[in-house]
Formats: sequence, structure tokens, C-alpha cells
Amino acid sequence: MEDRVAVGGATNRLTYRQLTGAVGQYARSLMRSGVRGGDVVVVEVPRSPEEVIAVLAVLSVGATYVSMDAAAPPPRLGVMAELVKPRAVIGRTDRARQIASLSAAECVVLDPPDPTAFDADSDAPTPVPVGPESAAYIGFTSGSTGAPKAVVVPHRAVIRLMRAADGFVRSDADDTEVWLRLAPLAFDASTFELFCCLFRGAELAVYPDGPVSPKELADFLAARGVTVAWLTAGLFRTVADEAPEAFASLTQLVTGGDVVPADRVRAVLDRAAGSLAVTNGYGPTENTTFSTTFTARSASDWVGSFPIGEPIEGTEVKVLTEDGTDVPAPGAPSTTHGEGSATGEMGELLVGGVGLSLGYLGDPEQTAQRFVVIDGMRFYRTGDLVRWDEDGKALQFCGRIDRQIKIRGHRVELEDVEATVRRQAEVRDCHVRVAPNATTAQLVAYVVAQDQAATDPTILRDSLREQLPAYMQPDQLVLVKQLPLNANGKIDESRLADLAAATSARRLPEASPGDRPADSALRLESQIELVWCEVLGLDAIEYDEAFFDVGGDSLTIGTVHTRLRELYPAHDLKVIDLFTHPTIQELADHLRSRDEG
Repeated sequence: MEDRVAVGGATNRLTYRQLTGAVGQYARSLMRSGVRGGDVVVVEVPRSPEEVIAVLAVLSVGATYVSMDAAAPPPRLGVMAELVKPRAVIGRTDRARQIASLSAAECVVLDPPDPTAFDADSDAPTPVPVGPESAAYIGFTSGSTGAPKAVVVPHRAVIRLMRAADGFVRSDADDTEVWLRLAPLAFDASTFELFCCLFRGAELAVYPDGPVSPKELADFLAARGVTVAWLTAGLFRTVADEAPEAFASLTQLVTGGDVVPADRVRAVLDRAAGSLAVTNGYGPTENTTFSTTFTARSASDWVGSFPIGEPIEGTEVKVLTEDGTDVPAPGAPSTTHGEGSATGEMGELLVGGVGLSLGYLGDPEQTAQRFVVIDGMRFYRTGDLVRWDEDGKALQFCGRIDRQIKIRGHRVELEDVEATVRRQAEVRDCHVRVAPNATTAQLVAYVVAQDQAATDPTILRDSLREQLPAYMQPDQLVLVKQLPLNANGKIDESRLADLAAATSARRLPEASPGDRPADSALRLESQIELVWCEVLGLDAIEYDEAFFDVGGDSLTIGTVHTRLRELYPAHDLKVIDLFTHPTIQELADHLRSRDEG
């Protein structure tokens, strides 16, 4: 086992013996820098073998690691740093130094580990023992007050996930498992990729740092022979549509973080013809990555929407109606007092067991509201509505009881976005909702301005960009004189939709894309525009408008990359090119420069 590959990056691979030596020696350097058990260390290292070494070394000295969302702007970083008060930040970037400067506690910046500098045969320090309730990592989620919440996850919860994975990850004894390392470290799916893979003695194939394109991902999975992968529901949908060949090497695909499209699962399973198992992994950060799972190997394994399944090992669940009455699975007795509700009735899902986090750091009030004790057992109130299927073997997701949504795998409280918008000097009131009929979740902010005539939506958008991570920024700003109310005094969502439709028509150019001159100076721009419009559902886009400013996101940019790569195969277009050349004009000029070169 020691000579088996543990972690493989773009340029180097480490065996388990080399990884163990590197972790131990980097742990020694952490201790020399003053890091001790119980300290918090921010890992600001790009996705790489170095990131894996850093995380494991932090844990081996008894400290707690935390990663801060790469999309978080400085004000939000400041709130996070104030909450966790890191003792050290591992990283070389300006952002790493910025995080350290924002901390209220004394904080040092440390260089990331260099795998080539370690001697695998040298003695490594003995790991510092920690208890099961000691914090392993801290993850951030959106908060309804306008500030992120810091979820403290103990070691026992991570161990429970590692052990439970045997129950839902398909393993072929004759094959060597190769796991995909893709999720951002700040996203709790990374705990599944990192710890479950290494616990099983498998190889971790680290996807190059940077944005993800379906075609580039497909090439990577095939080249590295990846057999186990996790994808968010949104990315799974995009890959299934744009690069279904990506799943050819897999024996196990785990997806989730949002509603998993059942039709895409059926199509992928039909194409795989029995060689692939697809698992819906459901769970909040507060219960350590997964709470329930449902696995299918054939399109006939379920009917209707793709279930979120049954509890994994070490997890207890309850389904409670609004009045607190238990909804048992068919054949199971009710565990709450009273007569009980009819089986199959919808209720809120509560999850408990050894996977539960310790609560929200520095926020006992929110912790008490969301973590409750029922009959002597502690549960987390997910806010998700579910019901049991007829057999009582799987839970079906039915929606939310509040205004929390998922965007590209990130949990977002709409009140969090609203609170940030309302803090702007030019804003009197605001209401945020998800745009209806959008292929991916898009946010529309209805803004009542202090002075509507003097308010420039572009300036307001720029201000929000400096305060909100990209996935929380409204895709559309609609200025309204007032928020319409219904007879009950609540915001009238239907009238808001009409207001959005009336103001969202984009200014068309003098000629439609199809009527524009087809000379060499305009043909390329026109073709790029047509692709953007098709993917984003727009009528026209000005050549100087940036992709992310007209409703694009990290998923749709992957689709655009696929379409343009098919149109211009000779240009070897990379998805990163779409980020570095974000407007139609800049991208067209970039492609022309390649022709000239």
C-alpha cells in the first residue's frame, strides 16, 4: 500500500509513503511557526497535491482548517476572519496576506508545502491526539442576517462520513479506484473527495486549478482513468448535455447539492448500460456533507423525481409536520407523542446522529434555533420539505419551508442578499427572488431606490460585486417605485414577475444578429454573440458587455466553451480564455490573434 499512488496532480504524483512523509514534515514546520492544537489555520492553496498535504498537516497538529470562498469579496472575508480568528494562513497570494491582515488575532502567513523538498524516509512527528468532539474544519454558509455562518465540524463527524461511504460508493474489487478531486475546499463536498478516498487507499486525481469545462473535464477523466467522481447537480446537468462521454470511465458518480435532474440520470444510466451507479447525495453542511443517499444502476430503479434516499450509516432522520407531529416511514411506528400523521404526508426533514456539527461559531442563538433536542437526541432542522415513498425506503425532496435556495451547489439565504442590497446608500427597500423559467438558478433583485431617476443600476451592480461572492450577486436589477403587495399585505410575486418582464427586454442593435454584415470584421463577433444568446436566452448582446454581466455563470460559460470549441476546433480554445477575455469583442480579437500567430 505504501507504494500505491495516493495523490496525483498535473506535474507530480505522491505515493502513500511519500504523502505520509510530506504531511509529517510540513506538520513539524507548522509547529515551529507556533501553530498548536485548537488553533485555526486558513488553507489558501490552489487545488493541488500541495493543498492535500496542507490540510492533512493542519489536522495532524490538532488544529482546525478552514477555507474561505474564493469568490468572497474583502468585506465578507473580513467577517469570516473575525469569526474564526486564524493563527496562520497557508498561501503565497495577496489574498492570503489580506486574510491574515483582517484577523483580529495575531496571524502569520506560511508558504505552502513543496512536495519535492520532503524526504519520504525521514522521521515524522507523532500526530497530536485529538478527541472526537475537537473541531476538524469550519465551513461557511449563507446567513439570513446578511453575514455568513461558520459551521464547526468535529472529527467524529468526518470519521462517520468516511465509514458510511462504503455503503453507497460502488467498488469493483478487481479495479483500482481513482477518485476525482474537484470541489473547492470551501465546499463541503471536498471532505468526501479527500477523506473518503484516502481512507479507502484509493488514488486522488487532482483536477487542475481553475474553471471547469465539460469537454476539458471529460478529457481529464479519461486520461486519468477516474472511477469515482462527485459533481454538483448543476455541473452534472451541463456535462450530461454537453459531454456525456465524460462518464465512460466511471463506476460511481455521486451528485447533489441541489435538485438532481431525473431525466439526465436516466439518459446517463441508459448510455452506461449497467457499468455505472449514480448516487444522489443529500445533506446540509451542518450534518457533514451527506445525510441520505439514493443509488440507481438502472432507469427502472425509481419512478418520478430522483429520490434523496435513506439515511446513511450513523444518521437518524425525522419528518415532522408543522405542528411537530411525526410522519413515520410506512411500517415504522411514530416516535412523537400523539396519534401521528398519515404515512406519505409532507413534513420538514430533521437529521441527527454522529455526523452533526457542533453548531455555529460565535452564534449561540442561531445554534439553538436550528439544533433541537427531541426525545433526548439532537437534530438539525434542515428547512427542507420531504415525504416518504410508498415503500418507506426513500425520501422525496418537495421544496423548502423558507426562502433558502441552492445556486451551483452553494446554499444561499435570499434574506442575506437582500440585507446587502438594502445597505447601499441609494436603496430604500429590496426583494430578491429566483427568476422563473431560467435553466439555472438566477437571482432578480427588485430595488426601491431613494431616488429612482438618479440611481444607475450599473453603479449599484458594481457596488454589490465588491460585497457579495459571484454566486450571490443578482443577475438582474429591476428598479421599481414600490414593492407590490397582495390582499394579505405580502409581496405579490406574480406582479413582480410582470415588472421584470417589462424591464428586462434588452436594447436591440440597429440590425439583428442575422442581418449584420457578414464580412471578416464582423462574422466572428456575430457568431460568438449568437452562441451567447442561445445559451443565455437573450435576444442580443452588445460586443463590449462582459459575459457575467449579462447573466452568465460558471456553468453556462462551460456550455459556451463547448459550443465555441466545436465551431472553432483549430483554435484550441480553453475555458480560461473566456474568463480572461470576457466580452465578445475581446474574445473575437483573441481568436484572431491566434490566427495571425
